[in-house]
Amino acid sequence: MHAAGFLLFAASAVAVATQPSRTDVTAAEAARITRVKHEVRDAVAAALQTEGDPVQAQRQFNEAARAFEGVDVRFRDVDKHPDLVAVTTSIDIPCGTDTSLYLFRLEAGGWRLIFAREANGYRTVGGALDSFSYAVSPPDANGNFFVVTASVNPWCSSNWQALRYDVRRIGADPYASRILFADNQSIFVEMDYELQVGVDDVRVQWHASQSLDFGRHTRDHVRHLSVCGDRVERVAPFALSPEDFLDEWGRMPWEEASRFGGDRASHQVLNKRRFYYSSLDPVKRGEDGAWIVPLWLERKPKNQWMTFTLEQRGDDFVIRNVETTNGQ
Repeated sequence: MHAAGFLLFAASAVAVATQPSRTDVTAAEAARITRVKHEVRDAVAAALQTEGDPVQAQRQFNEAARAFEGVDVRFRDVDKHPDLVAVTTSIDIPCGTDTSLYLFRLEAGGWRLIFAREANGYRTVGGALDSFSYAVSPPDANGNFFVVTASVNPWCSSNWQALRYDVRRIGADPYASRILFADNQSIFVEMDYELQVGVDDVRVQWHASQSLDFGRHTRDHVRHLSVCGDRVERVAPFALSPEDFLDEWGRMPWEEASRFGGDRASHQVLNKRRFYYSSLDPVKRGEDGAWIVPLWLERKPKNQWMTFTLEQRGDDFVIRNVETTNGQ
């Protein structure tokens, strides 16, 4: 099917599949959305085979897209991978967009699909891949690489949603990629998230709550992941400021938090939320370079100040001392 004819079909199919402001998706509608995605994917593959050049293939879809709205197709080069092209296809759904990613590799016989990332079969619009981003790592010494995808669930209300991201390696089949790591975190959607990759690491940064200060709306959150073969683990930095590190430390299980100092009793106060109100006083720097983080807690039987002294060691923070005093 020619790009213009296909896109007209896709837009009309999606338009009848869902209705504005509805968040539920019937099984028939979900199947229709998947069919549209696969028709788009096949049209992209055909355009690449026909044109050979991704730039010319993109022009086909650009011309077709001028006639209507609802479907968007974008071709992108992949940095450090001259034999790859990345294609994202997005369709409008209630409350957002559903984006899919396809990686094609140029081989002797033409362009071959090697990786596909789609969300299919969801029964609410929250299962779609909105605010989608991706990154392909540079190849390592053996030519191996991984793909990171991230998205936020679409919804018709609330600025607080879920950021979902994962790390994958190419599999034997485009739809059988190996998931090395997957996570989801709360995100404040009014502020964009950032995604970066290196040969052996991933960094995701976004805005979400600062749970230790009821008067502070959000803070920077960061996940830095080391990728070694098929093993993925979180590494420093765990936070970008001493007070944000304290929040992270309090959220960790004690087995992990104990690596960064402090005492178990203090950790349990934060981890088990043994208070009903908290606020952070301004952080100060001591003469020895240590960070002083005063935390006010309203709790029973008495309110308390917990004053944490932190040292910065490279990208890490370490809790050197915790002093607790009763307040009014």
